[in-house]
Amino acid sequence: MRLEARVDEIQLRLHRYDLTLRERQARARAAAPPPTGTSIGFTWQELEHLQAHFSGGNHPLSASIADKAAAALERRSA
Repeated sequence: MRLEARVDEIQLRLHRYDLTLRERQARARAAAPPPTGTSIGFTWQELEHLQAHFSGGNHPLSASIADKAAAALERRSA
């Protein structure tokens, strides 16, 4: 039993300042890429709104935004 207690003490000393699981998970979430299909962090509702807002535009930039939002929404259902 004394050997196990000594090993426990050593392990505690070696890992005393390690990050907790919660802290490691928070760092991993912050470093992770955005979910597939949501470009630049847009939610599906935001993409739907962008598509609806820019779909009737006459300007090429407006049409491009609507097309890209529609393409992202198509990837969601695929």
